[in-house]
This record gives sequence, structure tokens and C-alpha cells, in this order.
Amino acid sequence: MLFDPDHHNGRAVSVPCQEASGDIDDLRGEAEELWAAERKEKVDGSIGAGWGCVGAMFKDESLDVCKQWTAYFRCAGFRSIPPVDQKGLLRIPWPLLTENNRAADFDVILATANKAKPLNVPTAQEIADAWIDQSEGYEQYFFKNVELGICTVDDKLIWARMQKKPKWLEMAQSKYPVAIKVLHGP
Repeated sequence: MLFDPDHHNGRAVSVPCQEASGDIDDLRGEAEELWAAERKEKVDGSIGAGWGCVGAMFKDESLDVCKQWTAYFRCAGFRSIPPVDQKGLLRIPWPLLTENNRAADFDVILATANKAKPLNVPTAQEIADAWIDQSEGYEQYFFKNVELGICTVDDKLIWARMQKKPKWLEMAQSKYPVAIKVLHGP
């Protein structure tokens, strides 16, 4: 998913917090869980590294929890990674619901941002070829995102390229039938 005004946006899935009390300790805990998933490691109290961080977006930035989040982010010394600013705030447009194009009804949104690499954005064909050339297992990221409704504008192009490799296609069809059904779409 790119947070870049020069590229098309994809779709994401919002996952409600398990602890929704609205206090800073719960928000930090959710941010730590999100960052641990990004790193594929256990929760260790971190929400950032040199290559990325968790940012928060508040429906109402005047709330105490927003001010507490900013203080936490600054005091912990996390680096801002665009679109997360130096206050730890996610600076993107408020999401719209697809079904009615109305603003999503959330109080807080947490998202991870990764440092952009000074490389060109790979084409859908290059992404597909990279997964095809890797040993089995790396493609799981793509298919699990598709299954969960986390999609990009290039998913069908990536899938079209993957389908050209019969041996690989057979493996994917047996391991990821739900994602493949989504990719074939209506």
C-alpha cells in the first residue's frame, strides 16, 4: 500500500481494537502489537525503528489521548517516516467507506509507515517474477492480503503474471483457493 499522492491508492481493511477504552495505555498497546506484526517478532514495547514506525490519526486532535500520543512518540525518540509526522500523527486523508463514499466512523486509526527506498516502484510484472523466483512461502504475503481484502490496483496484473507459470500456479491454487477466487472476481 502506498501513501503517495503520485500513485493510485489501494484498499485496506480496518480492524477494530481489542481494547477500546480510549486511554493512552491501550492505544500504545495496540500500536506495539501492530509494530510487532510488521517486524514478525514479539511485542517488545517498540512502535518504530530506523526504517518505519506506527502513526496515529485522530478524528479529533484536541482530545487528551492525541496529546498523550504525541508526547509518547516524541519522548520515546521515534523517527518520523512520511506520512507520519514528528508528532507521530498519520497525515493522510481521512478514509472513505467504499459502499457510500462517506467518511469512516472511527475515533483513531493506527497504521505503519515504512521508509521509502530511493528505488523506482517495481512493476506488477517485477513483483510477480520476484515471488515466482523465490522458494515457496514468500507469496503468502500477497495471497493473505488478498484474502483479507487488502488490495492494490496491481493485484490482478500480478496474478495474471503468476498464472503463466504452471507448476507455480498449481501450488498456489491448492494453498490459496480463497484468494484466487477473489482475484478472479465477478
